[in-house]
Amino acid sequence: MIDLVFESAERWRILDYKGDQLDGIADVDAELLARYGPQFAQYKSAWERVTGGKVASIELVALRANRTTKVG
Repeated sequence: MIDLVFESAERWRILDYKGDQLDGIADVDAELLARYGPQFAQYKSAWERVTGGKVASIELVALRANRTTKVG
């Protein structure tokens, strides 16, 4: 389930919140993309199909790591 979608400058933005434990991982962004990349590709495809609009960006908000990673 998509956590948050909003329209900005006539394009859609998707935010997804994750609570993964990421301690000890050297490249957090790469790890998050490996874990969730396919999920976000499905979100983008489904949202564009349903709305007919374009998704400008997808961002993953890693709550425990206190960071945001731009996925696409």
